[in-house]
Amino acid sequence: MKRAPFVGSVAAGAISLAARSVGAQDLTTVRVGVLGIGSDAPNYIADSKGYFRDHGIKIEPVRFTSSEVMMPLLSSTGLDVGAGAPAASLYNAVIRGIDIRAVADASTDPKGYGWSKLLIRADLVKSGRFKTIKDLKGMTIAGAAKASSSACQMARLTAMAGIAYSDVQRTVLPYSQHAIALENGAIDGALTIEPFATLAVESGVAVAIMGNDQFYPDQEVSCVLCSATLINSRRDVIVRYLAGFLKGVRYYRQALKNGRFDGPIGQEVSQLISTQTGVPQALVMRTTPTSADPNGRLNLASMRADLAFYKAQGFIEGGDITVDRVVDTSLATEATKLIGLAR
Repeated sequence: MKRAPFVGSVAAGAISLAARSVGAQDLTTVRVGVLGIGSDAPNYIADSKGYFRDHGIKIEPVRFTSSEVMMPLLSSTGLDVGAGAPAASLYNAVIRGIDIRAVADASTDPKGYGWSKLLIRADLVKSGRFKTIKDLKGMTIAGAAKASSSACQMARLTAMAGIAYSDVQRTVLPYSQHAIALENGAIDGALTIEPFATLAVESGVAVAIMGNDQFYPDQEVSCVLCSATLINSRRDVIVRYLAGFLKGVRYYRQALKNGRFDGPIGQEVSQLISTQTGVPQALVMRTTPTSADPNGRLNLASMRADLAFYKAQGFIEGGDITVDRVVDTSLATEATKLIGLAR
């Protein structure tokens, strides 16, 4: 699926015909899982701009350290909506009976917006040990999880290099530890998201070789998730939440230009991200932002390719699972009927 370029949506500032003036007592509370990273920005924007209120929604953000921790709560009454990668953990959760659905795009990487970067230790680049991606053979490359979207990215990288996925030694470390491991020589490289990638490069311990927009453009990196039970019992709530969320996405996209927060409202949005995540605004401005589709469209082709990779690697625990079983695109479609399609 080819994603739209970064242009301001004509519908970004539109007020839905279905929007209504409501008092605080009329708002439906939606508990939203967030990770405290830049890809949460549409939720922050929609909350601060009143887009959720326009649709009778009040969000209650709940901070998590990973999307995997969110998933069990999404199948109970603990959490209404979350966001997470369509990684092996999502499919395994559904196989285990955690009946959740991916309902909209939350993060992707069109050309120019490679939020995840291949980093190589600076000394290996300086010495000539690493010249091209063919030199990944025999190296130890860190990722945040064994069977995550970064594993699929590494598979794309090795295919581009003409080497086998097994030619690279994969190790798992939290993103916050990648720079430390690079500095002490414990790893040769890493697939690292922002702002950790920029910090590692600026510290001098690593060189950014390329972003994921170059070796796996338009990958479905993160999805809006909610429980199937909630969809069945409170469908209108999820649709109204998505209407506010997508308004937030459209506003967010106006902050982006040329792979940075250099759009007309870049300063405003970067400050909001800084306030919500604790990352200094100056650092946010130096990072490569993530993106999201203004109509919430999921890249199903990417999800299917990644699921096939997980199955081939033995990352799926068992059972016949398909992408169609874990997605429901109808809610985003209904939400765009409330706010109009972005062109």
